[in-house]
Amino acid sequence: MAITSPAAGVAAVKGRLRDASARAPRLDDESYDLAIQAAVKEYSRDRPREAVIDITGDGTPFIATSGLTGWVDDWSNVRRIEYPAAAVSASHRPQFLDPSSDWSIYRTAAAWYLHLLKATPAATETVRVTYTVPRVYTEVADTVTDTILTEDKEAVLHLAAAYACDVMATLAAGSGDPAIAADIVNYRDQQQRFSDQAKSWRARYAAHIGKGGGADGGGGSDVRAAAILRDVDTLGFKSNGSQGRAWLTHGGRR
Repeated sequence: MAITSPAAGVAAVKGRLRDASARAPRLDDESYDLAIQAAVKEYSRDRPREAVIDITGDGTPFIATSGLTGWVDDWSNVRRIEYPAAAVSASHRPQFLDPSSDWSIYRTAAAWYLHLLKATPAATETVRVTYTVPRVYTEVADTVTDTILTEDKEAVLHLAAAYACDVMATLAAGSGDPAIAADIVNYRDQQQRFSDQAKSWRARYAAHIGKGGGADGGGGSDVRAAAILRDVDTLGFKSNGSQGRAWLTHGGRR
């Protein structure tokens, strides 16, 4: 079945972990939302989306990054700058600026800019900028925005399953009555099983994305899950955890 919405993505992750019980789920939907959010963020680092925008010159060598749709300061990277840019035709020969000598990132206290070191585009000229932006998987007012590659969707949900297993392992580690030894052994066993599942799901993602490791080898992502355990666990279980937050997958639904 095609995963056409974040809600379907949550159901798919639940299915991977056999957590489809309506009466006693291991995690609530908000926690699965957070697991998917974490997976999409990691996927964005591994396979960022390229955006292209044409900027009309204004007689200065500075291009404000605020004019680059989707640009994220301290995250996005410039891949190429074409100048002067023109419409594509049989005679079009792109001229790319040298990143080592023709432009740099310039930052003031208030904004970021691309600084063209050897050019000052006039109002009759165009600068074509190619840059990276994060992947998006959102649903707001029943409108889905999904920039995950179709070929990668299942792998991203594998990674979301790994993050969800990390949370389950953390919950198991904090459960049990210290006075009942058998209870402690049982929860430790659950913790280990969830940790093993997390490694397996993460390895499947890594094998698909080309980060090394494989589904059988236990290898995989070099991004450790501990980096997000606090956010997923804490926000996923507060009664008002989503208040005031714009969740990646379901935050704007009404």
